[in-house]
Amino acid sequence: MAQRTADRPARLARERELQAPILHELAEIGVHINWIHDFDPSQSKLEIWNKIERHSPPVTAEVAAILLKWLPRLNDIDLDDLTQRNIIAALRFARGPYDGRPLVDLYNGPQGRWGGFRQPISELFSRTQPTGISDWLVDLISNRGYDIECGFLLIALARQVPPERSVPLLRRELEYAPSMAAAALGEVGRQAEAELLESYLKQPHEWESKDLERWTCRRIERAIRLIRKRCQLQTKTAAKPPHKRATKRRK
Repeated sequence: MAQRTADRPARLARERELQAPILHELAEIGVHINWIHDFDPSQSKLEIWNKIERHSPPVTAEVAAILLKWLPRLNDIDLDDLTQRNIIAALRFARGPYDGRPLVDLYNGPQGRWGGFRQPISELFSRTQPTGISDWLVDLISNRGYDIECGFLLIALARQVPPERSVPLLRRELEYAPSMAAAALGEVGRQAEAELLESYLKQPHEWESKDLERWTCRRIERAIRLIRKRCQLQTKTAAKPPHKRATKRRK
């Protein structure tokens, strides 16, 4: 512990050196920050709490493009990967679509496998609007090439891929990752998926713990409610007569 504390100033100095060209490029488009993690609003709240007023700049499409351009350049540097982690964290606040392919390359590479990047990338994809990853998602989940802790990819699949391609896969994954598959089906499923989830709840399953059983069942029940509500709204909308626009009589 003492060694890690002693090394911290050196690590921070090295991270500042790594981030310097990225921060310089951001400054050229008018984004002035001291660290990449300054994009995180929670960091701003911390600074305000410490009587230092500062606000996080928005992660626009231009900002996201710069961060993603630098992400693969850091792969060959045999140093701490904090800068890459900060870039992934910053992209959580992207305000619109961004190219997800550099992150797919990181996920598929050795750093993704051994460096612990897969889980944060999976969560990022489920919460934002990456482009260019639909086919990769379908192939990965079709071959079940993801770890259970990367179940957020099922949410990403529901949001990035049309239902005719995503729903069959999500139905199959219900046995492998029931909690996340149910949450994803809750977003795109229809009547048949609600019935599938209800059937799943009635069947006996082996659980690692009672807490996991309760958590999963609650998520499945919530997904069923979401699907039922969406189906009811769709039925009401379809049954509602078209609104007739009032026309004025000409004198």
